[in-house]
Formats: sequence, C-alpha cells, structure tokens
Amino acid sequence: GRDFKELKTATNNFMEWQNWRPTFVSYRANYTGAQTDAAVVTVAAGQKAVVTQGQIIASNANTVSPACRVGFGGTACPVNSGVIVAHPGVPAGGGVSRGNGEGIIAEGADGEDIRITCAAPTGGSIDVLLTYFTQAV
Repeated sequence: GRDFKELKTATNNFMEWQNWRPTFVSYRANYTGAQTDAAVVTVAAGQKAVVTQGQIIASNANTVSPACRVGFGGTACPVNSGVIVAHPGVPAGGGVSRGNGEGIIAEGADGEDIRITCAAPTGGSIDVLLTYFTQAV
C-alpha cells in the first residue's frame, strides 16, 4: 500500500494539474492576396500549438469564392491530416468555423507552425481567426 507521504505527493500533483490553466491567444490574420504555405503562427522548437477554435471568414467585397485551408506544417500547409479548418470556396460575406474555444480541436507536433494556403480573395480579403495556446512538448 501507499504511505502518507506518497499519497500527499500524488494529491499535490493532481491539484497542480487541476489548477493549470494555459494562456490562450486570440489571433487574427488578414490576407488580401493568394497564400501558399504561409505561416500564420510560428511555433518555437520544444513547443507545440494547441488549437481550440479556427475560423476562415471572407470579406463581403470578394468577387470570387476562394478555396482556403489552415493547418499544421513544418514547411507546407497540409491537404488532409493536420488540417484545422478548410473550405473549398468561401463565399463573399461567408465563412467556416470549427470549435468554440472550449475544447481542443487540433494539436501540432514539436515546432510545427500553423500555415495557410488560400486562393486570391479578389476584390476583398480573407480573415483567419484562431484561438490557441502553446505548451512544452
């Protein structure tokens, strides 16, 4: 069985874990031209990004519906695995959202940036909104 010292240590560790709260970052990036594998958020080695919400929103002024995806990648925005949020053609004034900021929807690997690939939002722009935190790997 466990002695009192082991039980106290286990209880203290649990309490520390329970009281741990990450520092959330709410971030907006605006793009008026096409993007190919561009870093939206850079993540240092030894850290990973943990995303709780991702949105892509198109300006009402856009005259096209650009395809857009945001995801984790060391040098390239992913096509399948690692995508945080994507849309095949974001209509003017429309958007797509994933997550509500309350739970984890995606988690990157060590030093993996959050990247975007998007067609040109002709006549307007695209906003990428992210809620995330970083933590040691």
